[in-house]
Amino acid sequence: MGITNPFSGKEIRDNPWAKKTFNLTAQAVVEKADPDLARKMKQAALGLDAEEHRKAHSRSLAEFNQLDQAGKIQFIKSGGEVTM
Repeated sequence: MGITNPFSGKEIRDNPWAKKTFNLTAQAVVEKADPDLARKMKQAALGLDAEEHRKAHSRSLAEFNQLDQAGKIQFIKSGGEVTM
């Protein structure tokens, strides 16, 4: 891969978005060093191609909008939990 984690000095070899190798620090390093590679790694970890990913996101957004329009989502601005 060729990206080195500046904190550990080790090369990032595994996909930090994959379930077995999940690593937030490595994710941040890859995002900063190579955003295109980060996008590809996220998609690979999800097991989706770009079109499937877009469709899944669109469905989630549509479901959220339906709940919001039905008044079933409330946001609390100051330090509280989001309620549904």
